[in-house]
Amino acid sequence: MKSYDTDIPASVLLELIDLCLETTFPFDHKYYKQLKGALAKVTIQTLESLALPLVNPKLWERYVDDTFVVVREEDQLETLHNTITSTISGIKFTLANEVDDKLQLLDVFVQRKTNGTLHTPVFRKETYVEVILHYKSNNPISHKGSTVSSLLHRAKTLF
Repeated sequence: MKSYDTDIPASVLLELIDLCLETTFPFDHKYYKQLKGALAKVTIQTLESLALPLVNPKLWERYVDDTFVVVREEDQLETLHNTITSTISGIKFTLANEVDDKLQLLDVFVQRKTNGTLHTPVFRKETYVEVILHYKSNNPISHKGSTVSSLLHRAKTLF
């Protein structure tokens, strides 16, 4: 994590951060106020800067707040989990281990093959309901196009 020397007092910086977090913004003729989340990315990035040098993983992938890690040695996983859990109080971190060389992450089912490669077929949770706008439905064409775009974007960004 980078640090910067500044003559701005900490109290002023905190006031600026509060102002940014308290500001409302308009969207679709409604006003919204962000309650949580802006600092989450900074928090996760800080944890990554502490954790990555500690375990030097083979693979580290993050999608928002879900992280997929392949460690070099099994005991590193527990060390990693203990480190990030004890670093910031008030944040709960869960750990999911693979079972029978398989692990679910978001909409992907990660399978470790015998040759060490990873296979990632699409996985749907039991609660998933495949409801997509029908082309002949009475919805704006932009919504129909957005549905397809969002599915493609999701497929591209998962892995």
